[in-house]
Amino acid sequence: MPKLDKYYTIVEQAITKIGLDPASFRGEQMGDWTLQRGDYSIWIDVWYDQNEKVSYVQVVAPVMEIPEETQNLLFRELLQINVQLCGVAFCVHGNKIILKATRVAEGLDVEEAYAMIMLVGKYVNNFAPRLLKKYFNGGAPGAAPK
Repeated sequence: MPKLDKYYTIVEQAITKIGLDPASFRGEQMGDWTLQRGDYSIWIDVWYDQNEKVSYVQVVAPVMEIPEETQNLLFRELLQINVQLCGVAFCVHGNKIILKATRVAEGLDVEEAYAMIMLVGKYVNNFAPRLLKKYFNGGAPGAAPK
């Protein structure tokens, strides 16, 4: 397994560039950080995939639970929004919608890590409130949007 320390350092430098102390946001495992952007969490992970023999960097923000009553409308809207996004996509993970940016760690630099974190944070702040209001009527599941 290759050493991931250089990627940990790059991510921590990107977190520092945001103006935060990375040590305050480290997870229980090496290569995990959890940041807050307003009301939203941003999870950063660096890991090595044994099967693929590749290291990855991933930035994820949970957006919302999937509403059963309106999921087809929501999925269509998310696919339409994805076309507008840069390097980030809405995805389904279990029963949640997430925003996700993932890339191979090889060649990663501080500017790229910083951009990944900032884009995911920007998009979750921009889209999550609107989607929650539209598909959950202000936070409570309800009728399909008009």
